[in-house]
Amino acid sequence: MEVLLRENTELKNKLIDAMTSKGQKEEPEYLSGLLRDLNDLAKVNAGRKEKGWRYTGYDEVKELCVLLYLLGGLQTFELLTANLPIPSVSLVKSVLISHNVAKEGEFRIQELKEFLIKRNLPLEVFISEDATKITGRIMYHPGTNQLVGFVLPRDENGLPIVGSFPATSARVMCKYFKEEITSNFAYVLMAQPLGTKAAPFCLCLFGTNNSFKATDVLNMWNWLLAATAKEGIKIRGFASDGDSKLLHAMRYRTFTSNPKSNWKWFEGDKLVENIVMQDFVHILVKLKTRLLKPSCILPVGPKYVASSGHILELKNNFPKELHDLSDKIFHSKDKMNFESAAKLCSKSVSDLLTEENISCSSGTKLYVDMMRETFNACASPSLTPLERIELLWKWVIFLRIWRKWILDCDGYTLQHNFITANAYYCIELNAHAVIQSVILNREHETPQLFRPWLYSSQPCESLFRMFRGMSTTFNTVVNFSMLDMIYRLRRIDFMAEAYVNLKEKYSFPRQLRAFQAIEGQEYICATLPEDIDIEHAVHRAFQKANEYAVNMKLIKHPLRQIPPSTMAQVVHESSLESEEIDDEEIDNDVAETNEDIGEALESDSEEENEINEDLAISSSATGIRMYDNIEVTPTSPFVRVKLDNGDKTVIRKSTYCWRLSCGDTKLSSDRVVKFKSKAVQHRSKSTNNINSTPSVEAVVSIGEWCAFVSEDKSIILGRIIAFSFMSGTSWSNQAYQGNTAKIKHEGREVGCMCSWFSTSCSNRNQTVLNEVTMDLQGFYSLRHYICTIPRPLFENGKLHVSPSIVPKIKVIAKGRAK
Repeated sequence: MEVLLRENTELKNKLIDAMTSKGQKEEPEYLSGLLRDLNDLAKVNAGRKEKGWRYTGYDEVKELCVLLYLLGGLQTFELLTANLPIPSVSLVKSVLISHNVAKEGEFRIQELKEFLIKRNLPLEVFISEDATKITGRIMYHPGTNQLVGFVLPRDENGLPIVGSFPATSARVMCKYFKEEITSNFAYVLMAQPLGTKAAPFCLCLFGTNNSFKATDVLNMWNWLLAATAKEGIKIRGFASDGDSKLLHAMRYRTFTSNPKSNWKWFEGDKLVENIVMQDFVHILVKLKTRLLKPSCILPVGPKYVASSGHILELKNNFPKELHDLSDKIFHSKDKMNFESAAKLCSKSVSDLLTEENISCSSGTKLYVDMMRETFNACASPSLTPLERIELLWKWVIFLRIWRKWILDCDGYTLQHNFITANAYYCIELNAHAVIQSVILNREHETPQLFRPWLYSSQPCESLFRMFRGMSTTFNTVVNFSMLDMIYRLRRIDFMAEAYVNLKEKYSFPRQLRAFQAIEGQEYICATLPEDIDIEHAVHRAFQKANEYAVNMKLIKHPLRQIPPSTMAQVVHESSLESEEIDDEEIDNDVAETNEDIGEALESDSEEENEINEDLAISSSATGIRMYDNIEVTPTSPFVRVKLDNGDKTVIRKSTYCWRLSCGDTKLSSDRVVKFKSKAVQHRSKSTNNINSTPSVEAVVSIGEWCAFVSEDKSIILGRIIAFSFMSGTSWSNQAYQGNTAKIKHEGREVGCMCSWFSTSCSNRNQTVLNEVTMDLQGFYSLRHYICTIPRPLFENGKLHVSPSIVPKIKVIAKGRAK
């Protein structure tokens, strides 16, 4: 063999090649994209020192590692780098820092266009606006040499002026702190692409104190429409969450005194280029808050009231598996709890609110049906356009009838006895907007862009949740300032970009599940209804609303025509300026301050003017790093200051900013806490009365049946549905918190609102209860209380009690009279 190999060199080489290739293991086919990249990196960097590892040509791995760092946090990523051939923490941070950061107040229209094109989305978006509470902390941004956290002034277009607070010297920085207004809200504009599975894009972010006017909103919209049109982007509409200034601007834009429409019931123009809508989630929460409002009387006709007391009684008398209600739902101080609102108006609750189960609950049943259906008409992706129109306009017409009935009653007012004006205007706006969106997309032949469930401020709420949720397991930071939000926005933008760039190579199960949950739920419009179809849908809604109004005795006979709205009568151009006087004064102050700042910048050429005489820093101060022999320029991150011993030194602008800041506020990371009002705690008491005879109690609860002495000294029975103080400096001051009340309450007198009944004896075995129609619903003092009676039975369509109950009540009443 040896001789043969020596004589045949070619054969020898072939055998060597065969043996070499056989010893090499082929890469397994089951390796995923990530495992294959890690395997290649391990081979490339084999034999090198850890600090000498190279990742050239592996940009996707670096991008994925940044994503892992943002999702898992520093400690998790350090564990991964110690055991896997992946980039170091310093390299990951450098990649993240190199990503473009948004500037406060800057509209990122070009970035939006790139965002849409890269995802193959149509260049058509819906803009939503909202604000969230932030800490009033001023911070220095070295990337722009600006102080961030002051309220940016607005120009003639209503836009925030970018770069208004350059940190050029210590004197100028101190002047800002003395004279400028600190922003306590972060205002966000989000662009929601009108495509399937499309994530929203943050168009602009800036600080505010919420002192702008409706004219600023309208001017900003007009500028934004023109600016996006230059880039080929079409804005289909604007959405907000019921903010008074935005709502006023929307009403002015939608409702006109001379609408170009042949529909008398339609207050706006049918064909518009941009629609406006209010967030359906906030409408639902507002309606829930109104229903749970203590001492709020919502009479739905002369016979019925809408009250949370009916739902509380339902909760206490039926098993939870039938309604899924809990005590937490009735905590009206938890104003922004959407889950509670959804459970409160669920179909199961509505089905249980029958006269047989809960007497006199028809008004409450109608109210919760309105809550559920006005929400579903906008939020549900599975409804057809005509189904949405019919649902919304049924309740719009009913609200118009109910509103007129309140106005015609001398003892009731819209402020105290109707849904809030904010909620009413929002529902009217959405009903008009859905029809306008149908006509707009029909005329543009884009039925696939009719997606009302995307016309809301929920993209803003989603961004706020991401901001609050970016703290990892080992990060206990719960407060963030305006600059913190800008930095966090860079992280959010990077994560969204990474998901798009890496989805073909790596698997992201959470994003995949979210997309799969959407699939199959949307009703994709092939065609949109004509005007005649819309008229028929509104006519069906009118018939249903007529039926509700007659049953509630809001009207004696069905109406022949749809009642008109009064929206156009209260909106006019002059009211945009006179809506808020205080805002105008604040804006003038800001303008004057900006002029002073400009003068200060011009006079800061001399070095002596850079020294802050009013806030000298102690030469022995700890925690402050001082620098020598560093050149100080207006754009450098350093500033020259004066020490208390007369010497001059150089410190960082961020440090000086920290020294100027004092009394920083802190804000809870729990969003619900910011919307909770203080409430007096009352001990709960079961509403289930199992006694067979009347009893005198020291405490009564909502849902209990009690006997009272009427004004004419006769006996009247009532089922308690709410409590209120009988006196107070204002209507809100009379609000009573709690589901129970003492008969002899210390301090102010307490009254109860009831469904009232008289008694009549039908035979020896039962006494029938007859409903008493009150001229005006109100609160009756508990000093007229006699006793608590057993819960009546419902048989053959009537309520009745034992015939022995009434004589026993009379005996107790005589005894208490003595």
